[in-house]
Amino acid sequence: IRGSVRTVPALTVPMVLLGGIVFGVFTPTEAGAVTVFYALFLGATYFGTLTFERIAESLRATTRVTASVLRRSGAGVQPNHDLLPDPGSPA
Repeated sequence: IRGSVRTVPALTVPMVLLGGIVFGVFTPTEAGAVTVFYALFLGATYFGTLTFERIAESLRATTRVTASVLRRSGAGVQPNHDLLPDPGSPA
């Protein structure tokens, strides 16, 4: 039971997200930002597991994944662009 009580603050994270949206406190985008900062606050203070090194590593991993996705999506733009007629030419 002691372990279950320790998880209660983490279980409030979805309530902050959904409660803020449902009660009109903030928009969904703002709710996401508020929830991220709330989770960071809990990780750094209450749980004590969040360090600057872990945040930096998480940001590096996120950057690698984002770059990979953007590279793949960007590779598909040029072939599609070549299939379209020029704006000034007759169709």
